Amino acid sequence: MLQRKELVKSILGKVAKDDDRAVYIRAPMGCGKTTLLHLVGKELLLRSDQAEKLKVFHIENAAEISVEIKAQLKSLSNSCKEGEKIYLLVDEVHHSPKGSAGVWTYVIKNSRNIKTIAFGIPEDGLSPRFYIKMFGADVFLSESDLDQETISSFLTLGKPTHPTITVDNVRAMYKHVLSYTGGHVFPLLKMMEYLLTTPNDDINNFNDTHFSKILGGKEFIESESCKEIIQRVYSFSSEVIRTVDNIMTTSQVTAAAESILNYHGWWNQKTNWLISDFMMFCLFQKISKKPLPEDLTLDDIIAIGLQTARPCHFFQEDPNVEGDIPHYEISFGHFFGWNLCKYERLYVSPRHKHNSESINYYINGKYNTFIELILDSAHVTRHFNKFEGGAYNKSNYVILDLKADGTGANDVAKYPAGKQDRFYTFFLQSNALYKGEKLIHQGVSKFLRNNPAASTISKVLVPSPKVDSQKRSFGTFVRVASRLFK
Repeated sequence: MLQRKELVKSILGKVAKDDDRAVYIRAPMGCGKTTLLHLVGKELLLRSDQAEKLKVFHIENAAEISVEIKAQLKSLSNSCKEGEKIYLLVDEVHHSPKGSAGVWTYVIKNSRNIKTIAFGIPEDGLSPRFYIKMFGADVFLSESDLDQETISSFLTLGKPTHPTITVDNVRAMYKHVLSYTGGHVFPLLKMMEYLLTTPNDDINNFNDTHFSKILGGKEFIESESCKEIIQRVYSFSSEVIRTVDNIMTTSQVTAAAESILNYHGWWNQKTNWLISDFMMFCLFQKISKKPLPEDLTLDDIIAIGLQTARPCHFFQEDPNVEGDIPHYEISFGHFFGWNLCKYERLYVSPRHKHNSESINYYINGKYNTFIELILDSAHVTRHFNKFEGGAYNKSNYVILDLKADGTGANDVAKYPAGKQDRFYTFFLQSNALYKGEKLIHQGVSKFLRNNPAASTISKVLVPSPKVDSQKRSFGTFVRVASRLFK
């Protein structure tokens, strides 16, 4: 279904020069690595048929590497004619046996006419050292991968359920799922399959609101498709969960944390963040839960979500840069949801980026409430309209306004008459939470100190200090005022 022509061309370009003999594509489960390796082989065989001098040697699993294979490769190399190249394609490199019979030393360092293209997943394995590496973000899908051939395949899949489906419908669906999954291949294809085969009475509803409702709904979360995605792709190690928890509760990404997440394939160096919103949702389900105190009100629940909020919210160190570094725009919604998800009976639904009609969070159990986050009173009326006659009409909801400036009731934004119990304002400077114009928590941190059972962290957090310049580890504080949401 996906031919990945540009990516195949890019991978082969990595070993095009005589001195560039090996490239290692290191990406997490579900990135389509095995299929991609076959597409690379297919392209090489096509070039061979077009009179290019080359041979292709394929190893399905690096665990098969042996003395015999090394002998075969040497024989092939010695029999090559002038100008002829051998392409060695190896899958599951992380399964390489100890020593690997000297194969990697031979093909990477000693052989002059063998080009090696290898794929593996980031984990504790015996992967050899390659000069050229590509990572998960390098093989994720992009909008350019939706070519005419792929669109035709999606249309064929969707027409039995949606006879009037159009190319524009497919493009809108693909763009939405691409944003949600970060281009992670297996999750994206399974979600496309689910959307294309889920009945929908009105094809005109094929829009972001419709997709968000389906993929964020109970039916999909409990479906075999979603369970298959999570089981196959998102089996996080305890080290990964601890690392993300540390980021979420301290608002810091240390060099060590980034290194750990990058090593396991869960860090996107292009966006400087975790690979996708859907991955974050899966992490929400994996973290350790604690009992939810019975006497907490919805006001208290919101205070729990806000416990890591402060004006200087995000900090990252870079050991390779001297001086402050520019930082990507941070999504505060992830931190808010992480705090809530540490409790039993608080189901937090995923948030969809780039979609004005989606909702940030849904809290189930006795609260049964949607929570919509907005920044500095932006589009208050529009957000209320989602629930008052809009896409989420008659739903139980509250809107939480996060304000970097202002301190009290006089700075609360105007909201529809009679909706004071549905409109919360949190002032980051004073750490005060209001419902309508009524102050309900003068200092969220103080509330959490007095209610230790409601806190998901062991101590009240303070803004992180800048790293000592002598250590060459520097960072930048990013004001929530301008960079809460992507």
